[in-house]
Amino acid sequence: MATDGIPCPIRAITIEQQDILTLVEWKTPIIHNTNRGETIELKQKSPLGSGLHFPIGATEVIYSANEALCRFWVIVKETENTLDVTPPTVYDCPEGPLKYAIRRDQINIEPNWKEPFAIDDSGLPVVSQSSHSSGDPLEVGDTNIVFNFTDSANNLGQCIFTITVTETDEIVPSPEILFCPTSISYNVDAFADNVNITWSEPVIDNIISVHQTHFPGDYFKIGTAEVTYTAVNSAGEEAVCSFIVDIRDVTPPKISLCPSGRSVRACRGTTTAVWLEPSAKDNSGFQVEQSQSHLPGVSFFKEGTTTVNYTFSDIFGNAAVCSFNITVHRNSCQCFTREMLSLYIYIALGLLIFVFAIVTAINVFIYKNSRSTDDKDENHLSLHELTMT
Repeated sequence: MATDGIPCPIRAITIEQQDILTLVEWKTPIIHNTNRGETIELKQKSPLGSGLHFPIGATEVIYSANEALCRFWVIVKETENTLDVTPPTVYDCPEGPLKYAIRRDQINIEPNWKEPFAIDDSGLPVVSQSSHSSGDPLEVGDTNIVFNFTDSANNLGQCIFTITVTETDEIVPSPEILFCPTSISYNVDAFADNVNITWSEPVIDNIISVHQTHFPGDYFKIGTAEVTYTAVNSAGEEAVCSFIVDIRDVTPPKISLCPSGRSVRACRGTTTAVWLEPSAKDNSGFQVEQSQSHLPGVSFFKEGTTTVNYTFSDIFGNAAVCSFNITVHRNSCQCFTREMLSLYIYIALGLLIFVFAIVTAINVFIYKNSRSTDDKDENHLSLHELTMT
């Protein structure tokens, strides 16, 4: 089963405190059954839901429809000026004691359990530490397993449970997993990068614990993921059921700004053209590979119509093409060729030299004429002085 339309929140809804209780609203999740093609509105199982008032801290919200589950948390954060004295809220803490039995010829057992986690009402990350990890070897006796969760204000939340290991001479039945699901394939909706998938869980017998990597109703991103159930009996023997969830992207990248085409004129048989290049994004979020038949301002186009193609491909082989035409028309006016440009340059240089020569000659003439006038004035003055004497 997968969401089709409004998805279930993946992890949490975080909101600032409004009062002692805070109003929180969201859209009711709708799921799509991959086997029957049905659209079903989920039913609320938790006491608090959309449109109700939530206390400070983290509150789990659960929806269900048949075997599909939608689980998330509503986190109401305290206001900034309020002293944080609330420890992180711990989830999935095993209820102890967990009892295991080993044969007398065994030294230890390697029990498995689902790892607990914690969410703080501040919305900030929580630091976790544990005394043991799932799968660590344990000897006969009682062992306390401790998980500490600390928030940014050093408030401590804990999960403590006991594992009891005893010796036995009885034959412990091997764990059994029946009706292991077959692999699931689903085509993701256009422009979505994940879907909500559900399945019928296998029947497990002769066990004291089971560990699974995913749960029905979990979100799966585009690609493949392996879902594994590991069942353990009291002797530590394991049985494994695994299947593949394949979320396939069949939607090509979405192209933006695909040009509508251009018309240009050319004096000769070829010319270049300039256009704004298109781009594309893919719903998977991965990088899109681009290839094109021509480059703006670089490629030459002959007289007539040429089709320019841009191809955008995602990593899953889906491709989208942007095509437009560049039409080259022969210029009806006289073409301005390189030879003509050279001729015009030579003519311009010749004119400049001619003008420079004329100006120079005029300046020389003026200069000489002015000197001749000055000499005549000096001679006339000298003759006048001589006569006076």
